Amino acid sequence: MKKGKLKGSFTVEAVLLQGLLLLVIFLSIALYWYSHNRIWFTAAACEAAITGSMEESWNPQAAEGIVEDKLEQIQGNQAFPCKNVTLEKSVGESQIRVSCRGENSSVFGGWTGSFRVQGESRVTRPAEYIRRIRALEELAGEG
Repeated sequence: MKKGKLKGSFTVEAVLLQGLLLLVIFLSIALYWYSHNRIWFTAAACEAAITGSMEESWNPQAAEGIVEDKLEQIQGNQAFPCKNVTLEKSVGESQIRVSCRGENSSVFGGWTGSFRVQGESRVTRPAEYIRRIRALEELAGEG
């Protein structure tokens, strides 16, 4: 009689652990999905800001369009779907700032991890920067 009870108790414990194990697996997938989208859009914002800062140095009128095109291109290549993605850009003479907001698609039917990321880059003028460095090298070499 004891052998039957032992077999049944193992089955009940396995059922309880299986539910807990599946919960942990699906929470891990949801966390991965959220992290992936957050990292993806952070990289997109930084890449768009850097691209815009390079464009700003030689063609200031086209910099805003370049930033927008780059963000759309990167968003189109995104693997996991997001909802309510808004892309904001601020193009100035000395700094480019890009921010993205969005929500992951619902994993469990209710939780949608929302994120807000930002990338920024200072506009550098390569020719002016190189001239300053060379002038400093000359001054240091003379002293």
